[in-house]
Amino acid sequence: MKKTLRNFFQQGILLFVLFLTTSVSWGQVTILSENMGTGTGTALITANAFQNTNVTFSGTADVRTTLPSSGYTGASGGKNVFFTASGRDFMISNINTSGYSNITLSFGQLKTATAANNELVVEYSIDGTNFTLLPYTRPSGAANAYVLVTPTGTLPAASNLRLRFTSESSNQWRLDDVKLTGTAAPVGATVTTTQIATTVNTITSAVSGGTITNTGGSSITAKGVVWSTTTAPTVALTTKTNEGAGNEAFTSTLANLSANTKYYYRAYVTSGSTTNYGTEYSFTTRPLTPGTPVVDNAGINKLDVAINANGNNSTVRYSIRVNGNGAVNQFVNATGTIGNANNPEVFQTAAQWGTKQITGLTANTTYNIDVRAENTANEFSAYGPVATGTTLPATAPALTIGTTSVTFGNVCTNAFAAGNFTFTGSNISGTAIINVAALPGYSYSLTQDGTYTATLNIPDFTGSSTTVYVRFTPSLVQRYNGNIELAGQGDNASAQLVVPVTGAGINTAGVVTTVAPVSSEITTSATLLGTATTGGCTAFSAYGFEYSTTPGFANGTGTNIAATNLTGINFSATVNGLLPSTTYYYKAYGTDGVGTHYGMQQSFTTESLQAPATIAATNITQTSFTANWTAVEGA
Repeated sequence: MKKTLRNFFQQGILLFVLFLTTSVSWGQVTILSENMGTGTGTALITANAFQNTNVTFSGTADVRTTLPSSGYTGASGGKNVFFTASGRDFMISNINTSGYSNITLSFGQLKTATAANNELVVEYSIDGTNFTLLPYTRPSGAANAYVLVTPTGTLPAASNLRLRFTSESSNQWRLDDVKLTGTAAPVGATVTTTQIATTVNTITSAVSGGTITNTGGSSITAKGVVWSTTTAPTVALTTKTNEGAGNEAFTSTLANLSANTKYYYRAYVTSGSTTNYGTEYSFTTRPLTPGTPVVDNAGINKLDVAINANGNNSTVRYSIRVNGNGAVNQFVNATGTIGNANNPEVFQTAAQWGTKQITGLTANTTYNIDVRAENTANEFSAYGPVATGTTLPATAPALTIGTTSVTFGNVCTNAFAAGNFTFTGSNISGTAIINVAALPGYSYSLTQDGTYTATLNIPDFTGSSTTVYVRFTPSLVQRYNGNIELAGQGDNASAQLVVPVTGAGINTAGVVTTVAPVSSEITTSATLLGTATTGGCTAFSAYGFEYSTTPGFANGTGTNIAATNLTGINFSATVNGLLPSTTYYYKAYGTDGVGTHYGMQQSFTTESLQAPATIAATNITQTSFTANWTAVEGA
């Protein structure tokens, strides 16, 4: 019976200890405890070896070993901070209270007999600029004795909390055992993220998941994967899965994805009020499958091919595959030739391919051509639909491009740029006429200095090399990219040729600058300076200045002073009749073929009038005299 009672008593003590242990782990924990370090003598705050090395100490108080702390629970009895006079302070910075709540402060304080509450001011800050008072009532105690002080109120959770103690009286103070306690936030369950395979086999979905590695001591209420096009996605997003409760591993499908898009994803798990995340990964979905390429403009040994991007963006690159007449899975090179089976795929953007002429083909042969895409993450689409094209018979008439110089770049409107191209023909009727079709912005001639027309007929073409001279004359500010189309007739069929041409019309505006005044001594007149730099297309037809006594006056509302002395880019004008002691604001302006342009506003202030100085009178008689004084400008 005694043994049974003893066992029961021991088990009860064990359960009580476990209860206390659990209560402590769930209750207040120490965040910071500082006993002001060890050592001897007096030290400056910045020179003292404090207990904690992961926070920062500063202030005008000092650290001493005299009058060590005692008389309260936890008194360390070593060094203490000594405030010798009003204005002395002590601050602890870089205290990390993140993840804690119910944060309270306590410290040991030695007081004099006449000291009142809060004469040693205690404050906290989370930004180092704005401080909040922590009021306290000092417990009763003997003079020059330590007491334990606990200010009222709680402190915030922050990554860089600052505590500041400042003396506001002539009393001397000692401070020791600064302590912060708080309730640690629940850790919650933890999870690892299942990484998506390097190659995503579908455009609109991908498969991930997660494994619960720790339940965190509470039930799991939700788990899944969250994703976004930006980093660090959270469960606040709608783009997530929810695989339900329980601590089992799970698989999630990321659905409704967009093609050719980079996504960031991570697993999540929620237990209690805490949600934790696994490692973040990323992947890029495949590009869209290209559409059917456009195959046309067949020749005896050539076909033209244009990419159908089918909604992919401009960064996506494409390869062109050719099958037919013994060519099996051969790819078009950047030059337009077909490589052999050992040549790798050549990828270029749709803009780089343009309309590519595939050369070196066999006459009178049908070829199957398809395209696949690759994005910047080296993800590939499937090959798109096949387009067919048949080269012309060897006896068919054909036109072949030779040299070209028809990339005109930017040309001012109503100006022109010159270029040319050459071509040859085969199987063309001896009496054939080659027609060059009209293309807006371009005109043609068979001689460089001849008459240029919107269309051109080349009679009696026999196939020999012929040069067509081209002028690009834009009338509008826009692009003029297109194709110059040629057509000719053989005995039994017609022949066509397409010559790509590019150019853009521009009318760049000039730039006007208002120059700051060169003199501060301005009375009734001032010389205003400006610059006018053309945009390269049209000259300035008018220029000058506007001025006003209203700051920020609207363009076109000031008094206009035209200038006529533009030299290079510099011009000037003089304004007269200015009032004394007045601030004037002015802007340079210039008008070109684009419009009127203004420089930034500048200003100057005229000087005040000086009093005239009298000089000796003249012509003095008994009844009159002539008064004289010096003339003053502006009077």
